[in-house]
Amino acid sequence: MKYNNCPKCKELASAVTIQKVGECNNCKAKRILNKYLSDEKFLLEKTKSRDVGNYTIDLIMFLRKSNLVASQQNRIVIDFLKILKMVDNYDVKLSEQWVQSQYFKVSAIKSLKAANIIKAFLYAKDLIELDIISESFFSVEIRSVYRYEKNILDYFFAPSRCHDCGKYLKHNSHSFCYNCLAYRSIYNRTTMEYVEKNFEQDSVKGLYYNFCAYISFLGRKPQTIASILEHSQVFFYFLAKYIPDNLNTWPFSFTPNDQGTRTQLQLTYVQPLVKFTFSEEWLEIFTQEFKNVNVHFSTFLAFLKAIGLVSSPLKNPQEKLREKIDNVMHGFQTPIFRLLEKESATIELLVRKNTVRTKKWSTVENKIDSIIAFYKWLSNNESVQSWAEVSERMVNMYLLEFPEKSRDIKRRLFFNFFEDARKQRYIFSNPIEQFIARDRMIEVKPLSKKIHAQIYQTLVTATNELYVEKLMSSLIYFHALTTREVVGIRIDDIKLDRNCILIKGRPPAYLSKIEMLMLHLTLTERVHQLNGRSSDYLFCSYSALTDKTVSKNTVLKYVKTLIGLSPKSLRIAALQYCAASFGAEYLHNCIGLSVTQASRYANMGEEFLDEIIDFET
Repeated sequence: MKYNNCPKCKELASAVTIQKVGECNNCKAKRILNKYLSDEKFLLEKTKSRDVGNYTIDLIMFLRKSNLVASQQNRIVIDFLKILKMVDNYDVKLSEQWVQSQYFKVSAIKSLKAANIIKAFLYAKDLIELDIISESFFSVEIRSVYRYEKNILDYFFAPSRCHDCGKYLKHNSHSFCYNCLAYRSIYNRTTMEYVEKNFEQDSVKGLYYNFCAYISFLGRKPQTIASILEHSQVFFYFLAKYIPDNLNTWPFSFTPNDQGTRTQLQLTYVQPLVKFTFSEEWLEIFTQEFKNVNVHFSTFLAFLKAIGLVSSPLKNPQEKLREKIDNVMHGFQTPIFRLLEKESATIELLVRKNTVRTKKWSTVENKIDSIIAFYKWLSNNESVQSWAEVSERMVNMYLLEFPEKSRDIKRRLFFNFFEDARKQRYIFSNPIEQFIARDRMIEVKPLSKKIHAQIYQTLVTATNELYVEKLMSSLIYFHALTTREVVGIRIDDIKLDRNCILIKGRPPAYLSKIEMLMLHLTLTERVHQLNGRSSDYLFCSYSALTDKTVSKNTVLKYVKTLIGLSPKSLRIAALQYCAASFGAEYLHNCIGLSVTQASRYANMGEEFLDEIIDFET
């Protein structure tokens, strides 16, 4: 093809076009578009009605905001007029499906981008009904047209605004905001085309469909959902090695709706005819493969548990621990079994007597896991056949692998274990000498009265700001609750009629009027954030996959934001103030500290301490 310079704009163009028309296509298009705007007779001749003429003028002004060349703008105007010529009544909204269908019939270029520009214009003029059935099987409608605003003509081509929702952008190099980019990513990853292209087995395809429904059900932010879908693809490739193909039972099956045009996915927990679950050995392999590599490992594991592909832990924790001990060499088993029986009897006794003090199986599990870990270290590094051959040198060498702060705790654990084994005559002597784990007194410099007054003023000032932070800080400062006790508060523990919160293992925390106000504001905000979901906890995590409380780090962040101290430092300051003002018995009777712990704050004499112990026993 030969090219010549256009006599008007001097740009290269087809020689045939210039010979026939006398100008390039762009110059011709500019001339026609200007004629629409300046020649009313020409406009009416082309549009056949004043309404269509007005729409045409608005469309041209809208297109001039874009970076499209004149020939592209003119082609969109031509296709727009072809579509409107088929419309008899403009009082009835046009079907989006019909508009798109007619566009691809009459247009010479058949550009999806041009079709979307026409639809955006019709949406701004309230002339179109969005009714195209999405190709995405995501359970929430996420097509870009559903994020359009009525002022879309103002921002659709603006370089500093999102082309979908109109949000202002921080970087002009982007066309969409992060949320709209995430929605587009979700859309692309939840289409039949994507599934067919990326997964071969039908069973894996069905599982992926239900995973998308599960993610939608969680109500996470679009950017989080997009990230989960992106990083979870490797999980399904991994599963494909273990899942048989053509499993026609839930959750490996997927049934589209009756029309077949829209696949609306709902997460339904059903009782399958054939139950398929992964073994604990598989779960161990899966965990080793992804736990510290993939950021969304816990999300996917929660999904597998929710649909029953990963069995729940053994209901009897004692049996689970027995299985662990069975894998230990015979010469090391008996003292550990003895420890398990002793701890089991302790738990049963505490439950039977309905005591305030309790012991959890998780505590026992951690203790036995630590001992088994020491046994494994001995097997790899020393030549011993039983606990009787263990020396203090071996214990010390093992403890050197841990941070300094945790060595005393593990040393005390091993000392107690060996001491119990010695008493039962499983070993001749305890390889660890008796030692003092920590000093009795708590040496923390008390806060001045001025700082206490500032803390008090901060907490009793009634405002509608930072009320969650104030409530947490008040529970720690005025009631000496630990971080664990704060995050463990359940809705059932709150007694509004008595203005108190029940705390397990200690007297209730009776709230002042200001604290009750903060509590009511927190409960109101909690209902709003949960958005229809339920939670047993007062300070619940709004983004967690399951019903769980906020983390201790969240409490640390909130308290430090308000007071400038960590929860631990704030609680110690409160206890020191109470001990100085009311004595150690106040800490013991009213706050629930043990006598030993109370003595650390109040520096009680040994005689007085013994008197209280004798009186209570």
